Amino acid sequence: MKNIVLGIIILLLYFGNYHISMFLSNGNNDLFWNIKPAIYSLIILIAIKYKENSNFIEKLFISMVMNNIYVLIFKDETTYTLNDLWMIGIFFVAQYIGKKKKDE
Repeated sequence: MKNIVLGIIILLLYFGNYHISMFLSNGNNDLFWNIKPAIYSLIILIAIKYKENSNFIEKLFISMVMNNIYVLIFKDETTYTLNDLWMIGIFFVAQYIGKKKKDE
């Protein structure tokens, strides 16, 4: 249960980083760009810290990173849509299927 809550926190930080940065920077552009890496660093710290507990966080984090790379390189988008959540979910499930086949 603890890992599911952490996964949800990572998702909220990942998809809400723009809004969190805008809220905390209060219109200051330099502060905005200083807050964004701090949020990403927090996401990475949570993922690495609790990686030992479960593969859930690791697979979720990898799915989010792969989605971000795909969207930025091939789609040239900076916003998130429902399709991004679908892609993360599909990639997440594909990792579990690949691990299960590898273990057999």
